[in-house]
Amino acid sequence: MQDYPPYSISDKMLNYISEIMKKIGEANYFESLNGYLELRRKSRIRSIHSSLAIENNQLSLFQVETENDKRNY
Repeated sequence: MQDYPPYSISDKMLNYISEIMKKIGEANYFESLNGYLELRRKSRIRSIHSSLAIENNQLSLFQVETENDKRNY
């Protein structure tokens, strides 16, 4: 004898579940992109800092980061 759940799943319920899973997937995708944006930002700051050091500018990495943040707001 098989045990069946005491409820039935309708097509409407399956559609809702499908939409929920789709939204969760989209949220996870956009959340993972935030890490890439932070990496890109840090890479850009280090690149600017290196370029300034070549030009004999004595700004610290923190100062470059602060200036970069000011310009982005």
